[in-house]
Amino acid sequence: MRDLAIVTSNKFKIDHIYTNGIRVNNYYFSGKNSKNYNKLALLTAKDSFNIFTKKIGPYPYKELDMTEGLLGKDTGGMEYPGLVMIDGSNFVKNSTKKHSKAKKAAKKKTTESILGTSKYSDLTEDASHEIGHQWFYATVGNDEYMEPWLDEGLTSFLENNVYGLTYTKSKALAAKLEHSSKYYTRKNITKANKLVAELAKKFIHDQKQKAYFINRPVNNPPKGVDTDEMAYEGGSSFSVILMETMGKKKFFNALREYYETYRFKQATTQDFLNIIHKYDNSEKVNYAIKKFIDPNYLK
Repeated sequence: MRDLAIVTSNKFKIDHIYTNGIRVNNYYFSGKNSKNYNKLALLTAKDSFNIFTKKIGPYPYKELDMTEGLLGKDTGGMEYPGLVMIDGSNFVKNSTKKHSKAKKAAKKKTTESILGTSKYSDLTEDASHEIGHQWFYATVGNDEYMEPWLDEGLTSFLENNVYGLTYTKSKALAAKLEHSSKYYTRKNITKANKLVAELAKKFIHDQKQKAYFINRPVNNPPKGVDTDEMAYEGGSSFSVILMETMGKKKFFNALREYYETYRFKQATTQDFLNIIHKYDNSEKVNYAIKKFIDPNYLK
């Protein structure tokens, strides 16, 4: 185990499920929204485990603990090996928090403008993201300060483009609870996947794209880009572009090999690229790498 954390409260209620032979425990607070929180959190865990195991490889432990907490502004959760903390602010408080993502999505065509967003979908995204860290960070480690994209970027990719763009019971439940089931349909999932593919192909075919380096340390992101944009958004975008350029089959085969090769080890950006090149060393793939990876920071 890479880290140790302890969460304690005498107010927790406890529930659990089994998925892929793993016991998932959910520690949550009682209240008028607790039933929906518990059901949605556990269902998200089940869906995430099923998808990530199939796409990447098996979860390495016998058990996972999920704990609800009040984690503060713009903090959806926190990850540790075998333990994830999920922000429950919208469920244990009478929150008037506005969903800024929904406002942004309404201004332009995005996956969120197609599928909708709410406090329920936020919960599924936060839970799926922190669970995804069990694959990238807990199992495959990296220097989180020098190369934060390797854990946050790959995990954001799992959250947004693997779990998020697969039709699941958890996301369907979130839409039902928010009375937005008309948005969360298999047809719209297909539309959202097509939009992602179109944007990735547009990037690859535009030879005038500016470099958007993601493999820099926390204290030195590219000019005009904050650390979160670099690590989370940039890392996720790079993964999507590689996936669409290589083709999903080759990309996920490469990602599975990366996971197995560096299981319980420390990986670097160069290690990741070596495996990508093993599966696809084409001009288009190297163009994407050139635009996202700063050679000055390769180890």
